[in-house]
Parts: sequence; C-alpha cells; structure tokens
Amino acid sequence: MFKRFFSKKQDNIEQPSKIPAISEYPSILCIYAAYNIDDDDMRFIEENCHECDFVIVDSLNRPYLNGMRLNNKPEVEYITRNNIGYDVTAWKEYIIKNYEKLKKYDYVALVNNSCRYDFKIRSTLKDMINKGATFYGLNISPVHNDHIQSYFTIIHKDIVKRRGFINHWIFMKEITGRDDAIKSHELTFLRDMVNTGAKADTLTNYDFIGSGYEPERYNRNMGVIPPFMKKKVLQEPGMRRNYENLLAILPHMI
Repeated sequence: MFKRFFSKKQDNIEQPSKIPAISEYPSILCIYAAYNIDDDDMRFIEENCHECDFVIVDSLNRPYLNGMRLNNKPEVEYITRNNIGYDVTAWKEYIIKNYEKLKKYDYVALVNNSCRYDFKIRSTLKDMINKGATFYGLNISPVHNDHIQSYFTIIHKDIVKRRGFINHWIFMKEITGRDDAIKSHELTFLRDMVNTGAKADTLTNYDFIGSGYEPERYNRNMGVIPPFMKKKVLQEPGMRRNYENLLAILPHMI
C-alpha cells in the first residue's frame, strides 16, 4: 500500500522549512527498543514514562518478570517480538504499522536500551529545541560516512510527516545481521533525513563518544559524562563500578 503512494523517484531533496510553532509542553512518542527488560531498563522507563507516551518493543529470549510489571502500567504500551533484526527492526515494524499515530505527535524519539542512568528525554528535547534542530541525536561520527550514533534520535513532526521519513523504513531491506543494521540504517538515516529537509544537530560534538565500551576515557578532564552504556558492558562488575564512580564525580551532559 505504501509503495503506491511513496516512490523513491519522487523523494528528491526537500528544502528545510521553518519549524512550526509547537505548544509549550510538546507531545512526545518514545519508541524504546529493548532486549530482555532488566532492572536498569525499568529505572529508565519509570523515570521517563510520565513525560511522554512510551512504547516498549522488547525482544525476548526468555520470559522476564518485568514484562509482567510493565503490562500493569497503563501509561506504557508493551510489545514483545522475536529476537531478530536488532533495534532497527523493532523501530521499523512499529513505525510502518503505526505511521498515522506517529504523525499526531510533536516529536518522535527512537531510543534503545543503551540509554541509562539520568538520561531524561524531555531535558534532551529542550536542548534540541534551543538548537533549532528537527533531527537530533547524541553525536555525529565521521567513521565511514557522517552518521548520528544510534543510542537515540529525536525527530520533529515536520520531518516525520515527509515522504523521506517513511520511505527510509519502507524501502529498507530485511535486517539479518549487524552489518545490515549499520549499512541500511545507521549509516543512512542522517543522510536521508537531511535530504528530506531536516536540520540536524547533536547533544555533544565529541565524535569519539560511540561504542560505550570505554568508560575509562571519560575522566576528570572532560566537562561531560555521557549517560550511556552498552547493556553487555554493564554486566561486567569492574566496568559498571568505574562508570558509576565517574557519574558520581561529574554531572552528566543533560
């Protein structure tokens, strides 16, 4: 159905438009891609779900008690799916199926569960608005080609409603591995959104903040500590302790 209305041939570069006025307390839809919800996820969810409409798309290998807890939270839509296609497939499937719903919000946030600790979606949105951005993320990495790190992106409704946004997801091939996820989404999303008229900006200009595997690089000499960490790294006691100590010493970015 979508291909009849959206054609790649029509999807030429669109000119950036003036950002439409948005209410003082803009509406946000957060689509949170998770893998086996744990207590760290629950903390993040509980800190943010009252600030925006929250959708959790959880890839489960085994049942987990927190899934039951989430089903009892009326402010959270909780969806489970097979563990295929990485976070990008979780976002893709939800966006295509619920595209009309997305267009009703002022902003759509695509977040994965590398966002932990004191990462506040609405505080991050304030920085995005102050910078006049319509497409926003952690930082732009110059590796391979410029791309915004995939921990989170926030997209203004003016961009969500454009052909280029939905085309990015509709024409994406099936994601069967990590390389597919990188090539078909991470390395193309920024380009596609800029081509469709987005004004891109980021929370930080530190282009080396990316993997989340090296918390020791964030030391007293840096002015900021990013509130991000890969889930598998958090499971390593030494890494987790080091990272939490750093967070206690310096305020985070937001």
